[in-house]
Amino acid sequence: MLPWRATLFVFLASPQLTSPQSTCPSIVNTCPSLGLSDCPSTAPWYEVNDTSAGTYAHIISSTSCPAEVWTDHCSSNSACYRLAEYRIPETPRYLSTPIYFGTTTGIHEAVGVTLDGIPIWAPLDELDEDRPFKEWSTTGECNGVPSSLGEYHYNGVPKCLFERTVVSSLEHSPLLGYMFDGFGIYGQLDVYGQFPDDLDACNGHVSSLPDGTRRYHYHFTDYLGAASDATSFDVG
Repeated sequence: MLPWRATLFVFLASPQLTSPQSTCPSIVNTCPSLGLSDCPSTAPWYEVNDTSAGTYAHIISSTSCPAEVWTDHCSSNSACYRLAEYRIPETPRYLSTPIYFGTTTGIHEAVGVTLDGIPIWAPLDELDEDRPFKEWSTTGECNGVPSSLGEYHYNGVPKCLFERTVVSSLEHSPLLGYMFDGFGIYGQLDVYGQFPDDLDACNGHVSSLPDGTRRYHYHFTDYLGAASDATSFDVG
């Protein structure tokens, strides 16, 4: 039986902006207009807490504000301070058939969360169009961007989080977050410091991890894959 699925459609490794664009639009969708506050523009930018209880291995609560400066994006949206909670099951589900994100499942937004409390969004939007491709020109250097409702999210590898946690390019990439099915999602390299060539349709495989265990896990790749059971998606 295959691991829990709900297609994590491999995230497109969105082209990274080397610097903020000089022709960015003015902020139109402000947080006060939504009854919220903007994320801080000076440190400390974020708060995150990771606990466990009952059947949840991780209960990640955050202010939805990234750890790095978020104002380097080039969209007309502001990132809003809003309390959020993400519950990661202790025992991941396993299904024989992947459940793919998109209109067939109604899963278009958060499908996982990073260690710094920022949601990872599905690669297809409400029109089943490629979100990373559509948003790449407005995405900041950390690979994040706010939505029209001020929801700061990642469309691919959380670049700044990766750079803060990576130890060596010659070993397994670090854990960067969890998908809502309960499996961890790591950077792009396997235990040999190589791009794994045995990933399944969900961009996951059973392989050795940095802690010495061998179990199923996901990798960020050029395009996010699948998951397992839509009912497992548990967001506060």
